[in-house]
Amino acid sequence: MGKTREPKLEVVGGGDPADQIRVKPTQPTLQEMAKSPDNQSILLVEDNLVNQKVASLLLKKSGYHVDIANNGQEALNFLCDDNNYYHVVLMDCMMPVKDGFTASEEFRLYEEQYNKARTPIIALTASVLDDDIQRCTDSGMDDYVSKPFNKSVLLEKIKTIRELPE
Repeated sequence: MGKTREPKLEVVGGGDPADQIRVKPTQPTLQEMAKSPDNQSILLVEDNLVNQKVASLLLKKSGYHVDIANNGQEALNFLCDDNNYYHVVLMDCMMPVKDGFTASEEFRLYEEQYNKARTPIIALTASVLDDDIQRCTDSGMDDYVSKPFNKSVLLEKIKTIRELPE
């Protein structure tokens, strides 16, 4: 994961000097992890195997770690697992089992219910109709990229969305 962090020491008052120093936890916060170039994880949610291979290869070559979910339900399983942290979710809109709209809505409710930091979601959609783009926004997605996507457009959207203030 990159650099190791030195434990932080905290001095507390009174008594024996041995009792005055306490070691603070060394695990980075989610905000520190998000800004670390050594830890750039993306969840790709896509049901089409060809699209999965193309997108994951492009993202890996660009330095990202990629996990793949085949549908919205699998995405929720990844996203709601506290062992996982994603900087960005790339969410296909039309999938079997659970579509991207529903998965995004449910994930936003999960984030709210458990007081989690907002994870950016970029819709991957074949449609560029205003109504469909509005549906992406209404379901909690932060941006969209039309398919087939352009490599530079996708990478710029990922970079831009990750730099937004929290």
